[in-house]
Amino acid sequence: MMRKWPIGTASQDMYVGLTWGTRLAAARAHRGLTLDALGAKLDPPRTRKDISAMEHGRRGLSVELCAQLADALDCDRCWLAGW
Repeated sequence: MMRKWPIGTASQDMYVGLTWGTRLAAARAHRGLTLDALGAKLDPPRTRKDISAMEHGRRGLSVELCAQLADALDCDRCWLAGW
């Protein structure tokens, strides 16, 4: 099984100690998605305002939302959550 980004990549260590919102922004940028595009991939869809609030730490993260975001961004779920 192939590891999901950034696990096992050279960039993995540069994200140590960052908040989950910063990791979310980094993963979104890595995939080249806009706030709107990422929000549209979620169920139910989220607005750009929602995604921005998550990235800036103004909105919390549930296990279900973390899984949806990680899948939409094709990144490791535990890494995204900061575990």
